[in-house]
Amino acid sequence: MNKSYFCKFEEEFCDPYAHRDFIKGIDFFVNVDSEGRVENYVLTTSEDNTIKLWNLSKKCLARKIENAHKDKLYTSCIISPDDTINKIQKIVVITAGEMYDPTIKIWDFWDQKLKFQFRFAHKDTIKKLDTFQFKYDTSKKNLLISMGYDAVTKIWDLNKKYLLQVIRMDLVCETFFKFVVSNTPKPQLLFGYLDFK
Repeated sequence: MNKSYFCKFEEEFCDPYAHRDFIKGIDFFVNVDSEGRVENYVLTTSEDNTIKLWNLSKKCLARKIENAHKDKLYTSCIISPDDTINKIQKIVVITAGEMYDPTIKIWDFWDQKLKFQFRFAHKDTIKKLDTFQFKYDTSKKNLLISMGYDAVTKIWDLNKKYLLQVIRMDLVCETFFKFVVSNTPKPQLLFGYLDFK
């Protein structure tokens, strides 16, 4: 994505100075407030260490978090509720920093507060984050997968806030990874990598 540029043509809204550095993540939301009004939002994360929420319907910046990491914010993902009623107030944003701050941070974005963090989650830049929710017995479990340039993939339990599993690889994974759900209570993780040898 073009440096410091964000534009949503369908809403005829453009901010050429949305961020001061490269935009690393972008997510679109439809929110219905308690009075039934529908509004469109976009959430952006950037290497300028800011997280911003844009109200496309009102063509303005609704919320922002500054200085999210000590080093550049490298990657991000979200946990989005299934319903649309006041959805934007329930969004959880997860961010990770580059080499000198490989910390995973979980944000209550609407209240602009850090919920908790996994400090020094990897020994190098965290290049990819993804989340998955599955039902186990009668409860729901939220899992986070982090993949780093240290050739390690980790699975975290966000409900209990601890590390579940460490997967060590021979090479740094360069391709997209995602959970694949099996018929058992344990989900199966599928990922691949490119070998440049």
